[in-house]
This record gives sequence, C-alpha cells and structure tokens, in this order.
Amino acid sequence: MRFVVAIAALLWVGVAQAQGFSYKGLKLGDSVSAVREKLPTYRCTATYCEYSMPQCVSATASSTRKACDASASFGGAWVNTGFIQLHEGKVSDILITFTQEALAEAVEAAVQAYGQPSSTESVEVQARGGAKVPSWTKRWGGKDDRLVMVQRFVDINTGAAQITNSASRERFEQGRKDRAAKGSRDF
Repeated sequence: MRFVVAIAALLWVGVAQAQGFSYKGLKLGDSVSAVREKLPTYRCTATYCEYSMPQCVSATASSTRKACDASASFGGAWVNTGFIQLHEGKVSDILITFTQEALAEAVEAAVQAYGQPSSTESVEVQARGGAKVPSWTKRWGGKDDRLVMVQRFVDINTGAAQITNSASRERFEQGRKDRAAKGSRDF
C-alpha cells in the first residue's frame, strides 16, 4: 500500500511540474501583453518588466500596499521586487524577491502547487558583519523548466524565486561570457 501511495505522489508531482511553472498565471514564453494583463502593476520596456512594492504604492494616490501586494503576490506571499526578462517580446525569465517571512509562505505555496523540491542544498553564508548564517537552495523541475528558491539572495534578509528554462539559462551564460570578454579589454 505504501508503495502505491509513493508512486501516486511521484506521478502527481510529475504532472504538476509538466504543466510548467507560473507566476500569477504567467508562464515562460508568454507575450509582453500577457504580462501587462496578468501583472498590471509591472512597468514594461522592450526588454524587461519590473515591479517594486514601494514604487507601486507611490505610483498613484489610489494605490495601497494591500492592492499592490494582491496584484504582485507569489503564492500569496508579499513580493518586494519582480523582474521579468523578455526575449523577442516573450517572457524568458522571472525573478522575484521576498522578505524572509514572505519567502517561507512562498515556499509553502510552491510545495502545495508543485510537490516537494527535487533537490535542496543547505549552505552557510557569511553576513557583512562576519557572522555565518544558514541558507538553502530548493529546486523544482529538471533540465528544462526550473523553479529555484534561495533563502539568502542579495543579502541575508532577502530571499528569491526564479523561473527559468534551458534557453534562458544559455542566454544568461552567453551574456556573462560576452561581458567578461568585453571587460577583459580594460586590462
């Protein structure tokens, strides 16, 4: 019986992940018009769309934190910032940052939506003051579509979630190499 339950759970996770990862219904490959429709508080250019909770609240007198949170939340969790990379007018990468408290809520929602992470890596990171603090990286998905959540992102108080696929990771890596080659001319 336990074997049957375990197989059913694995199949459910596989089905959930096969449907692709999304943010407010927005998936990789969607158009910039879909971003504007599903995430109206994001500001878009030709190459990216971005969200900042403080900018959202101050953008109009009628905006409130509650309205901004509702329009940009991830799994019900408050979003500090959001960045959606566009490639040829299509969503190619989604990056969202959270406070640590909101990150815990986002992870819980991701587990409910996609099942347990396919991997979790625990590490220690060093804070600016020298203290060592625990951190983790949780990954859902496989070689192509991937959701990665990181406990300590740019500082020890900020966590992040990123939705990518193999093509967006290849573009990022190529861009990094191009910037390094261009930067090496400074020496």
